[in-house]
Amino acid sequence: MSDPHETMTPGIIDPRMIYSKEEFFRRTGLKAAAYREAKKNGLRVRYVHKRVFVYGQDWLDYLLKCEGEISH
Repeated sequence: MSDPHETMTPGIIDPRMIYSKEEFFRRTGLKAAAYREAKKNGLRVRYVHKRVFVYGQDWLDYLLKCEGEISH
């Protein structure tokens, strides 16, 4: 039987899914420093049993919020 994580597509964040911190890093390509900055600037994360999770919709909301802050 194959590992279910092997079928997950890197770079795709589904707004209906919850991602472990490790999977979130893999999918977004973020490094620890950028992740900390995102949390500091409003990215919501959830802590369950000393593990960190990111809800896909929270990441997309954060991106849209940041988009409005970019000056052209």
